[in-house]
Amino acid sequence: MAGPQCCENPPTLSSSSGHGSVLELGGLKTYVSGSSNSKHAILLISDVYGYEAPNLRKLADKVAAGGYYVVVPDFLYGDPYNPENKEKPIQVWIQSHGTDKGFEDAKQVIAALKDKGISPIGAAGFCWGGKVVVELAKSDTIQAAVLLHPSFVSVDDIKEVKAPIAILGAEIDQLSPPELVKQFEEILSSKPEVDRFVKIYAGVSHGWTVRYNVEDKKAVQSAEEAHQDMLDWFTKHVNLRFELMEQDCIAPKDVVQSQVQAYGTILGRACFSRMRYRYKRSSGSPIVQIFQVILAATRKRKMDALYDVGMLYKTIVAQGDFVDHDLNSNPWKLCTVTQVEEVKMMAWLIPIWATTILFWTTYAQMITFSVEQAATMEPKVDKFKIPAGSPTVFFVSAILITMADSSCHYGRN
Repeated sequence: MAGPQCCENPPTLSSSSGHGSVLELGGLKTYVSGSSNSKHAILLISDVYGYEAPNLRKLADKVAAGGYYVVVPDFLYGDPYNPENKEKPIQVWIQSHGTDKGFEDAKQVIAALKDKGISPIGAAGFCWGGKVVVELAKSDTIQAAVLLHPSFVSVDDIKEVKAPIAILGAEIDQLSPPELVKQFEEILSSKPEVDRFVKIYAGVSHGWTVRYNVEDKKAVQSAEEAHQDMLDWFTKHVNLRFELMEQDCIAPKDVVQSQVQAYGTILGRACFSRMRYRYKRSSGSPIVQIFQVILAATRKRKMDALYDVGMLYKTIVAQGDFVDHDLNSNPWKLCTVTQVEEVKMMAWLIPIWATTILFWTTYAQMITFSVEQAATMEPKVDKFKIPAGSPTVFFVSAILITMADSSCHYGRN
């Protein structure tokens, strides 16, 4: 049942907040963030204060930076709870804003996403939205669910959950107290077919993930810890599922369609095109990219690591990583996984290079000496002039002969 704690720390709503835009989806006004070309989406369902809460939209932008198409519909139809309206307290307001209607609306939004070819889909619900998400998790509607300080969720709800679910609870919560969250965990533990993650955050109160004070560093840190856990869960059950669907889970009709497309491409190339070399534009000095990775890693050295070690290859996004509203990253703050792996490979090669320093120093001296020596000698044999740099051929030949002899020797043994 809704209580005073459900409405604490009300946000200052702003229709212009966030980097995304508002459009209609599934019959509802919806804040969307991220590329519409993405094939996997995250549905965020707000608390009683609705989809114009700045912290909620900020979180949507952060999730979108992970490659998702993020949608935050207005399930409250432009009528969020207003604590200043004494004529409509929360007990009265909730009667006309039931989660059952939110559940039906959410199904329409998900259907609209699937009509756009977007799947799989994950959903996260905050407080009031937690009940809507748990209803979605009871069916095959979504592929992953996250409940953040949920309200109205019962033990019976958890018993019916089918989708992988993460429950993030607060230590100080009258609506979902730690005792109830632990009950949820016990029930999920008896369902091995349902992957779960349950965590109770110490020292935080109901609503801490979206109704925190941005000037309170400790509150921000606690909220970001929960945000990262949520992102990790979606990475595991939405992003990786999408990759598997693309690589392995191809339906027979899709196989036929792919074959037709392949044969059409081959025929088109044979008839209308010619082979060309693939030209890849230079990405700049590799030295600059190495320093970008080192500087970005140094700046994020104090950030919390992902809870799942298996997810460490994923990028950790922080505030200030993007330079504009189009989510273009700052290369000195946010590097790609490829850049990081290239720098790691360079680091692994340093010991090998170090063992060759003495050899190449000697070799350089020998080459320089031989060229200088040849330049001071008489280079002509009759009418034939020997180039000053040609004596190095004897040194290289000696190395090749030695290597060949060594190979034969060890091959016989």
